[in-house]
Amino acid sequence: MLHRSIIRIALICIFTCKCVSSKDHEQTSGSILDSADSKPGHLRPLGSQKQKHPVDVVNHFLSPSEFFANYVYASKPVIFKGVAKTANAFKFWTDAYLANLPESSSTNVDVEFNKKENRTDPSTTMSVKEFFNRYKNEDIYLVTDVPSYLRKDVPIPKSLICKDVLKKLAATVMWISNGGTKSVLHNDDVDNINCLFSGKKEILFIDFKYREYVILDHFEGGYSSVDVDKVDFTKYPGLSQVEFHYAEMTSGDCIFIPYKWFHQVNSYERNIAVNLWWEHDGKILPTPENCGSTVQEMSLADVDMKDEEKVETDDEEELIYEPLQDIMTSVLEGDQFILPSLILFTKIHPRLKDLTWSEECDRLVEKVFLIMDGNSDGILQKDDIAEQIESIENEVVFHLSILQDIMLLEIGQQRRKELLQYSEEVKLDRMIKNEL
Repeated sequence: MLHRSIIRIALICIFTCKCVSSKDHEQTSGSILDSADSKPGHLRPLGSQKQKHPVDVVNHFLSPSEFFANYVYASKPVIFKGVAKTANAFKFWTDAYLANLPESSSTNVDVEFNKKENRTDPSTTMSVKEFFNRYKNEDIYLVTDVPSYLRKDVPIPKSLICKDVLKKLAATVMWISNGGTKSVLHNDDVDNINCLFSGKKEILFIDFKYREYVILDHFEGGYSSVDVDKVDFTKYPGLSQVEFHYAEMTSGDCIFIPYKWFHQVNSYERNIAVNLWWEHDGKILPTPENCGSTVQEMSLADVDMKDEEKVETDDEEELIYEPLQDIMTSVLEGDQFILPSLILFTKIHPRLKDLTWSEECDRLVEKVFLIMDGNSDGILQKDDIAEQIESIENEVVFHLSILQDIMLLEIGQQRRKELLQYSEEVKLDRMIKNEL
């Protein structure tokens, strides 16, 4: 059986973000390095070198079937304009209200220092009340699970009110600052709706299709160490070649951030936002028949989040890292692989049977092979990995997980076709009934 720490990483994948550039060796070739200084946007803020595509805007939450067909499975961001203005969080979450609730003195939350995000910086905990007494005058911001006593104030977006979707809710996080925060460039292993109850936000997006050009060089956290205020195309040449999408949010807006899309967020003014994350699952077909009867209004207090403890009870075969487990097990039991045989082993694995294999997939497996081949003799065998499992696991998991990401997006495209076909059938049925 695979080393226990490998499985542990699989279990927490919902709550971390992992992606990779599988061409980083190509991106740092001489011709690109030599021309970095001449590229528009070099040593300037992220995305400044190109015209940005605007994100779609709609003025209401879509039905689950419309939302999944047009955005979730289409892998496309969208702003829901003004939809959060009816929420209690929008109406009542003043500093005085949040600081003086009885629970605020006894509820501890996570607080980050340095408004320009640096995920290596230590965080601290303090009470909600203490945070509100300090945050306007200090370089701190709050990022924590929404406390249980505040969850009743945050509604579930109506686009997610479907029994099969609600089962996939994974986590909810609250962000509060006095403005001026900047996130790192990163992506998430989940789908995400962010609702802004106070302030303004600007979000830069890069489509996941550019994954071979975006280097997320922190395997352990799934983010890039690029300076978002001063992008160095010598170190990150791929960022000069991608297209950017851009969204502006004002208080009362919600935005959908698609699974695996790279994004970087800047916040302004007194800023309060809540994220709701759910597992990306191409098996969901949220038609009215499949969604079942649902109430019109739900809050975070009405649902149980699927936390890590719950994930640990899931069937181990559902973990996306089973191909890695099987590779490790085979090698540790004495089997040997050369690169073509490892590619074939991975390609025919039952967990990846729905993946359309491509040259990118070959490159990802080749990266795994080179990492695991400890003595670089072109043969993967027991001695290569027996002593280095813990030191290589993050990077190996990081690369192999992209195969699963690609497959899930492909499955989503098939579900999208089914939803669009369903929509056309419903329209046709209505037309026939009206004619009768």
